[in-house]
Amino acid sequence: MRPSAVALGWLMVAGIVVLSLGPPPETGLEVPHEDKWGHLLAYGSIMGWFSLLYRSWTARWAYLAGFLLLGISLELIQSQMAMREGSSADVLANLSGLLLGLAVAVPLGHRFPGCGWPRRS
Repeated sequence: MRPSAVALGWLMVAGIVVLSLGPPPETGLEVPHEDKWGHLLAYGSIMGWFSLLYRSWTARWAYLAGFLLLGISLELIQSQMAMREGSSADVLANLSGLLLGLAVAVPLGHRFPGCGWPRRS
């Protein structure tokens, strides 16, 4: 596993925190439930990334739990902010993204042996 890949993963996590605590982004798109899709994509991306880096199921479940707690914490903080509002639907979108990222990354990990996975014969 390369330190730069781990650092990139944590940079993605930092991006989620910054975007979650700043003013809501104006995308100009008119997509139903646009913010929920953003949550799904963001949390799916970080879970997928770290699932590719760490092949241990213990590590994966720990990351999933940690990222879920991060999402819940950010929603609680947002509920106290004037420019944001916390939402249990956002937490559900986060959890859905985490599970989707895990489900997609595990089979892909066998195709990318440089991501911490052994080669298949």
